[in-house]
Amino acid sequence: MMAAPTGPPPLTEQEYCQDYEIIKNDVHAAMVSCYTHRAINHIAATEMDILEKMNRSAEFWQVTSFSLQNTLFIVLARILDSDREVHSIHQVLNATIAHPEFFNHAALRARKLSIPGAQWDPTFLDKYVASAWEPTTQDLRALKKALAPHKTKFDEIY
Repeated sequence: MMAAPTGPPPLTEQEYCQDYEIIKNDVHAAMVSCYTHRAINHIAATEMDILEKMNRSAEFWQVTSFSLQNTLFIVLARILDSDREVHSIHQVLNATIAHPEFFNHAALRARKLSIPGAQWDPTFLDKYVASAWEPTTQDLRALKKALAPHKTKFDEIY
């Protein structure tokens, strides 16, 4: 009988970037939903002439408000879902911790050189890469630790 594999599943840097982009887009959707809702409420609370016009189509604005709130909570729940079978921030953080080689200076240099059409001055690129922060595994684990209280609070409230 073959032993079950241990450690993180194999992952290429391109696969990691695709997973990261999914989470980045979800975070963006949550932010846009939240701040759009807040902006609409702020305008309605501070601009009486606009509030008067909004009240002419009150149901539209109620549905819009409800939709923005729903979008925010659906996306946050998806981002923070801790089920191992779903795509979430936890999956991306686990992959981040498991693959620190994606964040070293050599990987950064390779990414910059692989940008189509980019022409790097070798001296500038050397300085840029040398000055870039190269996280340690401990630094990357701190990201996951920092998320824990926010996940707990979200679960308790929602």
